[in-house]
Amino acid sequence: MIDQIKQVNILDFAVVAAYLLMLSGVGIYLSRFNKTVDDFFKGGGKIPWWISGISTFVAGFSAFMFVAAAGYTYKNGMGAVVLFTSAFWAYWLGYFVYATKWRRSRLSSPMEFLTRRFSQGTTYYYTILSIVPAIMGLGLNIYILCIFISTSLGITDLSFNLGIASVSGLEFSMIITGLVMLIYTSAGGLRAVVITDVLQFFIILIVSVLIFPLAFMALGGTGGFFHGIGKLMSESPTGYLSLHDVATRPVFYIAYLISSLIGYNAAWHVGQRYYSVPTERDARKMAILCAVLSFVLPLLWIAPTMAARLMFPSIGTIWPQLTEPAEASFVTLALTLLPNGLIGLTISAILAATMTSVDTQLNYLASIL
Repeated sequence: MIDQIKQVNILDFAVVAAYLLMLSGVGIYLSRFNKTVDDFFKGGGKIPWWISGISTFVAGFSAFMFVAAAGYTYKNGMGAVVLFTSAFWAYWLGYFVYATKWRRSRLSSPMEFLTRRFSQGTTYYYTILSIVPAIMGLGLNIYILCIFISTSLGITDLSFNLGIASVSGLEFSMIITGLVMLIYTSAGGLRAVVITDVLQFFIILIVSVLIFPLAFMALGGTGGFFHGIGKLMSESPTGYLSLHDVATRPVFYIAYLISSLIGYNAAWHVGQRYYSVPTERDARKMAILCAVLSFVLPLLWIAPTMAARLMFPSIGTIWPQLTEPAEASFVTLALTLLPNGLIGLTISAILAATMTSVDTQLNYLASIL
């Protein structure tokens, strides 16, 4: 399979560039709808539930899913299904408890809750403690993303002259990514964030739906899709398709579930989405939509990544420059199975996965400040 791996070309670069220009244009266009602070930070409380729901889902769906989580799946198999669908249970908890409570809060910023519950001084203190680590976390997300993106595009070792300084390919990709996010989040506010999140969701969905059948068709060879599934069932390493990893490390899986139950209900961006919709009923519909997406969509990339374990058993020889070559398993599938152009769409999907997380944080951090 190694000799079938393609290199990115000008068509892929064009797709990525068009994607970034689209995000910037949407943000600038939607700036005309922001008349008040509430418009900017919660869409005036009138964002449709399905848009807010998709945005909530993808905000927690960073490039981690296509990179680190893919690497975990490649190594550990079926345990990844238990791990990376845990948000399903978290959003059901949101449906029964948190959705209505957040909607009833009538907040414009998550930090207003601290002021109401405690005092303005508590809010100032917590802001000082949290804002700097949060901004550093945003930078770290972009840095990790761009290491992978610049490697995939083959520009890591290139130099770009920006007039005032020369930067490496990694630094250039970080600058471009950061500028695009700043443009559409600062111009369009929460409306731009949720609308671009929806656009990015469909990019992620298209890539996932394409890779799923193609991976098993390639694994099955002349036997086709179902033969590929059978091959995965019969030729996987011992214990790969069982819950052996869950049984041997139950504390880890329980801790991850508890973290998900808290993180997908108490996180600031989740609360912001729940109180941005018109009614409590809409907030609960959001939670149901997020629960369904959190179960279905991860399976669309978990299964192909498991197939990649058989297709690329020595993936370290393909990506010797990466510390964890297994984390490139999903991208390797794309480079093998998709034509140029759709490879660019896959890279855009990985960009989208992190940008949806970072743009959300940028908006609510701005509301706090």
